[in-house]
Amino acid sequence: RRIVGQVIDDAKRDPRRPWPVIIFEFQPGASDLGKAFDFAEYLTSGALAGATTVAYIPEPLAGNVVLPIIACDEIVMHPEASFGDAGRDIRTIGNSERTMYRDIAERRKTIPKAVALGLLDPNLEVLVVETEVSREFVLASDLEELRANKAIQSEEVLFPAGEVHVLSANQARQLGFVKLLADDVVEVTKAWGLPRESLEQDPSFGGSWRAIRVPIEGPISAAQIEQIRRMIDDSIRGRDVNFICLSIDSPGGSPTDSMALANYLAALDPSQQRTVAYIAGEARA
Repeated sequence: RRIVGQVIDDAKRDPRRPWPVIIFEFQPGASDLGKAFDFAEYLTSGALAGATTVAYIPEPLAGNVVLPIIACDEIVMHPEASFGDAGRDIRTIGNSERTMYRDIAERRKTIPKAVALGLLDPNLEVLVVETEVSREFVLASDLEELRANKAIQSEEVLFPAGEVHVLSANQARQLGFVKLLADDVVEVTKAWGLPRESLEQDPSFGGSWRAIRVPIEGPISAAQIEQIRRMIDDSIRGRDVNFICLSIDSPGGSPTDSMALANYLAALDPSQQRTVAYIAGEARA
């Protein structure tokens, strides 16, 4: 919320800037239903009016994370991804849980209400119905009411009752729930015409930076590189450091040891640690 709020505030301050496209890359893991619903409410609130929210699903996802996914304006999936089984982490699915999913689906309309409820509750049967005017997604319990109001041309079971309900990428694309399939988030940014540098991640996640200064002085050697690696590793483990500043004043040194340090730094997760090289004097050879 803090990060998104900053992006929205920046857009409001500069009328020449286009309204932002905010891409959320959802990852697997257990989620608390209450927090998932709070975030989904935020995504569908007036606080984000004007912005476009995009949910990117890079791999199979299940549980309460489905709720903020369907709260986004658009959904993009990896071709091998899927989402559903939303009630996996809920002990008993009752009216309050169904109301949460129904409310978010009705607000956003990215996923039809009946499909959202089906993704939550494996005991519900969901059908795809073609009428004389449109395709509709309905719960089996609402089918008679639909028949009374519209001429049904065909009907097909999308989610059978009693089974875990999951949407694959291809299925979601064919049904019109997903705008496109993308191998990675870079493809997503291209689809919305965003520059590559917009993918820069903030390891502090809108919080505070925990920094360490690492001096690299004199000729590079194996002993120096081993000391640097220990210093960084200990700082990450002990202080959860997320900002590493390499202060460099070196004429060069061992190519093998320089490569070892380069490989070590390149292997750090940029979403967890930001690395910055500051040339204090010289960085040669």
